[in-house]
Amino acid sequence: MFLNLKFKIAESNDLQTVLAVLRDAALWLEAKNIDQWQNYINPVDDLREWIEQGISDREVFLIYLDEKAIATFRLLWADLRFWPDKNDGRAGYIHSFAVITEFRGQGLGDIVLQWIEAKCLKRKKEYLRLDCSAKNPGLQKYYRDQGFQVVETREAQGYLNVFFEKELA
Repeated sequence: MFLNLKFKIAESNDLQTVLAVLRDAALWLEAKNIDQWQNYINPVDDLREWIEQGISDREVFLIYLDEKAIATFRLLWADLRFWPDKNDGRAGYIHSFAVITEFRGQGLGDIVLQWIEAKCLKRKKEYLRLDCSAKNPGLQKYYRDQGFQVVETREAQGYLNVFFEKELA
């Protein structure tokens, strides 16, 4: 099913597409009564600017199946905002990883994580790091099942988050 995936670095004209994928994920979370990402339903200027900056810095990716954007993520090589104590040049950092509802639960996330891991290894990174809401145990389990280990739980950017790290082969 996912043989025709294309990973594309988002460009400035892709902002609305990135926001639409994130909004879809936020609405799905809201429908499941998961207290996470409500700020992506109607993003405020600061959040839009953070995404725009990520696009400008060539950190935001869109994943297409044929011509349809079905997922997005942000991949950074330094992350002072969320990982100030582990910003050591040894890792890639994922943010805003979302799959649209239509393709959720079909293994797309696994494929995307494998692609990200390969990109990190190509850049000689030893770890892949990410965080997720402490209020989303299902997502935490998903990352543990993908080989990530909990580093800590702490507040970041006004939310209680669980921070994960995966050692890369």
